[in-house]
Amino acid sequence: MFAKKIKTIVSIEGMSCGHCISSVTKALESLDNVKKVSVSLSKKEASIVSTEKLKKEDITKVIDELDFKVIDIIEK
Repeated sequence: MFAKKIKTIVSIEGMSCGHCISSVTKALESLDNVKKVSVSLSKKEASIVSTEKLKKEDITKVIDELDFKVIDIIEK
């Protein structure tokens, strides 16, 4: 049986460089049940694939700790 996959899109304000991408990727990968993270500077967003629904407050907390701002979180 295949594990379910949930895709979450996080709009993030304040990212401007490769270091930002690396920091956000590592922070989001540290969350439980996260399998893949892709960060786009041009779209100003992170795409997360997880096996369980992520708590919006957990996502917001790790992004806030990096001094970036979460604008929106959409689960697909």
